[in-house]
Amino acid sequence: MAMKTKIILQLCTAFFVLALVASPITAECGTCAAKAAAAQTANAQQVEGPSLEELRNAVTGLQAQQMNMDALLEGIRLPPEEALQEVVRNRGEVQAGMFRNLAQNVQLRAGELKADNQTFENVRLRISTRLSSRDVNIEIGADDLSIVDAQWRVRARELVLNESRLFYGNHEIMAAPGRAVEVAGVTPDEIELTLEDGKPAYALRYRVQRKLFGLFDVAVTKTAVLDASQTSPALTRERTPFWYFLTTEATE
Repeated sequence: MAMKTKIILQLCTAFFVLALVASPITAECGTCAAKAAAAQTANAQQVEGPSLEELRNAVTGLQAQQMNMDALLEGIRLPPEEALQEVVRNRGEVQAGMFRNLAQNVQLRAGELKADNQTFENVRLRISTRLSSRDVNIEIGADDLSIVDAQWRVRARELVLNESRLFYGNHEIMAAPGRAVEVAGVTPDEIELTLEDGKPAYALRYRVQRKLFGLFDVAVTKTAVLDASQTSPALTRERTPFWYFLTTEATE
């Protein structure tokens, strides 16, 4: 019995000593944890970006700057009449879309451009647009008006631009001249924009070698007429001289 009591006392003494030793360590660990948490909070505060209020103020400032810029641009924008004169007189080449906000109908003739109620004479201007997904130019010269597609030049008496669309007569021109040449399968000496059955058409004039009376070599001018009011032009007719029936195919 005395032995058991002694053992219990020794165990209690050991636990008491361990408790005294562990207390400073626990306190120190608690202090370290508190310091680590404080450091983490400080770092988070340093890494954290601007506040929501600061972001709102920045956006408001940018919006104000944009409004000032818009007002400045509005103030220096030319009136339509002056802007149209700037385009026609001071630029040698323009995009067809530039007329969209300046005039509804732009009538073109040799040396002349008429936009709504304004008429400009002695005009030299190249207007870029697209036909059949091809880039083409409308060239206004002193004595001629032409549609130019690569190496092909089409003579025209007059044209009308409306919302970047090209018209002749009351119908829109849809086919590019080069496309008409491809369909005709000839090498024209001259191409003219005409009206065929009230619709715009390309008249391709080209020469072929024939035999007159089966004896004499002659060059005969033929004209292939293709519908220009369709994206894919179709051959509508072919014209020949009245004496064409007197000729035969030339053989080598």
